[in-house]
Amino acid sequence: MHKDEILSVIQCCGGMEQNNYKLMTSILWIKCLLQGKSPFERLRQAGIDEIIVYGITELGEMLIQESLNEGYKVVGITDRKVAEGQYSFQNIPIFAMDELSNYKEKCIVVTAVMFWEEIKKELNGKGYTNVIPLWELM
Repeated sequence: MHKDEILSVIQCCGGMEQNNYKLMTSILWIKCLLQGKSPFERLRQAGIDEIIVYGITELGEMLIQESLNEGYKVVGITDRKVAEGQYSFQNIPIFAMDELSNYKEKCIVVTAVMFWEEIKKELNGKGYTNVIPLWELM
């Protein structure tokens, strides 16, 4: 799906507010699944076989569940709000941002749709260059 189509869906959903971004991404995801596609197809086509999920939200949980269904490797989960410690979700470790330094070469899929540009800038500033938004997988 192209950027113009995505922006069209956002406008149909009522604007640029956070819930509308979540709704837009969910609609794109449903459309993708109805077409028999997986959000992981684009990653596989790009030769990416492992990711880190950024965002412990409903969309993050959905992406993790889909990864389990697809047999796709999620090496970790992170979020700004995570404090250092031994946490996991679905047996996938949850890292504080400072704990990710050994994973700079991994692709980070950002599921937090509202602050995408801000999050990308922050991650790029810390040396993570392979950062993509969830909606780009649809």
